[in-house]
Amino acid sequence: MNLRRARPSEASINLTPLIDILFIVLLFLVLTATFREATRLRVRLPEASSGARVRAQPIGDLRVSVDEAGALYVGDDVVTLSELRERMRAHGPARDMNLVLSADERADHGRVVEVMDLARRNGIYRINIETLHVERVEP
Repeated sequence: MNLRRARPSEASINLTPLIDILFIVLLFLVLTATFREATRLRVRLPEASSGARVRAQPIGDLRVSVDEAGALYVGDDVVTLSELRERMRAHGPARDMNLVLSADERADHGRVVEVMDLARRNGIYRINIETLHVERVEP
């Protein structure tokens, strides 16, 4: 006569399907982020080796791009200087705002200065000029 109780088998959770699903979701997020980036405006940024890295805050920042022809863009929208002024005013309190300026290296210098001057006149004093960071070795 066997008086020992039969031990119930331990319950286990199979994690393989969960890992597969998470991998597919991660793959989807990576691919959609890449596709979204590919549709942006093409601006050839100037190179600089002495720039400081600034973390962009997408909610508080206003991103303005200047292409080679001097056209102004806020996001994917083409704007004039007066429309840009209205967007700066509508964007929120100027003291909390950063202006991220992405100007093509072949853009007219005067056009870039116009945008910077407009920002200053609207109380935006934190202006970040986007560049490509390169390592330069001095001889």
